Amino acid sequence: MPIPLSLLKVHCRVDFTDDDAILALYLSSAVSFFEGATRRLLSQQTRHVRRGDFAPTALPFPPFVSVTSVTYVDSDGNTQTLPAANWVVESTQPIAVVQFVGDLPDLHEDTYDRVTIQYVAGWENPPADVVASVLQLAAASYLMREAVASPGAPRVGIDFGVQSVIARWAVPEFEGRLDP
Repeated sequence: MPIPLSLLKVHCRVDFTDDDAILALYLSSAVSFFEGATRRLLSQQTRHVRRGDFAPTALPFPPFVSVTSVTYVDSDGNTQTLPAANWVVESTQPIAVVQFVGDLPDLHEDTYDRVTIQYVAGWENPPADVVASVLQLAAASYLMREAVASPGAPRVGIDFGVQSVIARWAVPEFEGRLDP
């Protein structure tokens, strides 16, 4: 978890352990919501992008850290590792792009996902405004967990400050097939 439960407990002024499980659930939910809304990873994770060719490939979920490997299915149907000399990463913000260069091998014709890029992305330490926003989201869920809106009553939305941080850090949507 990129944000420790102990920090959320301080934020909510909780000094007992009875609610640790529910607080951890709300914290995990807030992290997931923030990552989905911004398309950024709050902690470093290994991800994969699969595609059918050696076209330039965007690596979603910044910040980009490194490419671990590029594999492909050769013309005989065997998985091979593409040498690092055959690809370069252009890490322009916010999305890094893998460009394939040099003499590239033939790919297997009957396989859809013939090229797999494994990479690491995410913050080692999320920025303070991101941490504060995730804490606000988790705390709101914890403090209002029993609130029920009656029909026609206004619903409570996301705090304006949290919305502003999400808008600041959001990156463009990615088009393509992603695997966690």
